Amino acid sequence: MAVLVLIVFVGGAWLWAYRTTPSASAITGELNAIPVNVTSEQLIRDGYIDLTKVGESSNVAVNEFLAEAKQQEAPVLKYINMERGSLTAHVLWYNPYDSTPWAKAKDGSVVIYHNQTGRIRAWAWRNGEIVQNGERYSSKAVTVTKDGVNTMLLPWRPAAPDVVPEDDDGASSLALYSYRSRLHSSIPPVLRGHGRMSLSCMPPRGHSTDGGVMTSYLVSMVGASPDVRCAVGAALQVYAEAVN
Repeated sequence: MAVLVLIVFVGGAWLWAYRTTPSASAITGELNAIPVNVTSEQLIRDGYIDLTKVGESSNVAVNEFLAEAKQQEAPVLKYINMERGSLTAHVLWYNPYDSTPWAKAKDGSVVIYHNQTGRIRAWAWRNGEIVQNGERYSSKAVTVTKDGVNTMLLPWRPAAPDVVPEDDDGASSLALYSYRSRLHSSIPPVLRGHGRMSLSCMPPRGHSTDGGVMTSYLVSMVGASPDVRCAVGAALQVYAEAVN
């Protein structure tokens, strides 16, 4: 009797794991089932997160996905954005058992890398068809900052015969989403885009405007570089003048 119970238990556990473990066929089946006229609201209700806009901070769901991948788990991330003017649904799956070698051009030849176990596989759906089918990317995200906006990228790790270009500047990477840098997001929206401020624009230390906002902000930035403190201080002074 005990043996029978053990067999039932093990068999049930295996069946549960089989049904809940992601697979390429399950993901493509889900994407193919999306109606052509689907809306972003419908996809969000189905578990996709919205990454269509530049966020004010890093995304918690994306961070959790990457953290689980780092722990060699098998997480899935589903999100939507706008690509080529159309709503696009993405599914990322980290497969810890994928150790496919990848190649990069170097000095006129090709270097094969075997130094990573596990790949993020990526699928994308747009306008009724799958436009990306299981491309491989590194789970080690790279963040690029430009004009006060951070963009999180996943480096491309293609299987042969595809090769990462030698002069690859990130164009082949998968852009997950963008969010404002901490300093940029701390500046009121009305001031963004006002250009660079000179070092001479910083008011004297202890100067208080708008109910002490200036003083408290400067205290919170102890340890920051003089340039950063100057830029933030000047921005807050202009802001206080604008709202008074």
